[in-house]
Amino acid sequence: MNSIETQVLPILFLVLLGFLLINLLLNLCLYSCTKIKALKVLVAYWGSLMAFTILMGLFQEDKLLTVLTFSTCIVPICILGKLLLEPVGVKPPFKTYVTLWLLGIVLTLISSQIVSTFFGLAIPVCLTLGLILLHIAYSLSFDGGRPATKLQNFISILLFLSFVHTINFAIFRGMEGNQIWGWAMAFSSYQLLSLSVLAIIFERHTLGETERLESVVQERTADLTRALTVKEKLIRIVLHDIAGPIQGQSLILSRILVKQDP
Repeated sequence: MNSIETQVLPILFLVLLGFLLINLLLNLCLYSCTKIKALKVLVAYWGSLMAFTILMGLFQEDKLLTVLTFSTCIVPICILGKLLLEPVGVKPPFKTYVTLWLLGIVLTLISSQIVSTFFGLAIPVCLTLGLILLHIAYSLSFDGGRPATKLQNFISILLFLSFVHTINFAIFRGMEGNQIWGWAMAFSSYQLLSLSVLAIIFERHTLGETERLESVVQERTADLTRALTVKEKLIRIVLHDIAGPIQGQSLILSRILVKQDP
């Protein structure tokens, strides 16, 4: 690590950590005010992401330990998958995600006995994590029960860029001077995700409220229709019961009038 990295990285790390803390507190306040369940999941996402960032800041020297620490981002990725996919009707295959993650860990441990380069150690974990990100991105845009919105497609693009960044971690992390670029990219992606995910939560909440109100209107309309139908039937029955005696009396009166019989 050169002198520039030594000076810049701690500052950049603190900025990133502060940004994550602000997002955590902001979403916690929003959840306490709105009680939107998705915001509770988002709080868990930022908390896990903050823990992951702290771990990455602590373990920077040993190559294998750095890779294994990086693999813990499976936790915020799975939380993000739950947050994005379940509202659109897609159940995230968490068992498959964990299986891929474990496969990456095993391959990394095997690679540590064969190769000594950072790329050789990191690429199994990075590929498996990248596949999970790609699956979430694809499912968000194409597997939902309704056509994807522009915001969903935008988040899918962000997830694809996160996949690229994950692969770049294996390629460039071992090179001198690239840690600053990596932390900067992480900061940018977190910032975009924070705004986009929050926007999509409120978009879905608004859409859900609209659908709920439409459902209430439909139910009330159906109740009124049933009430009017019952009322019409009741009026017909009453009119029929009244019309019978009146017709009988009318017939008797007409006969009396014809015969002039008092």
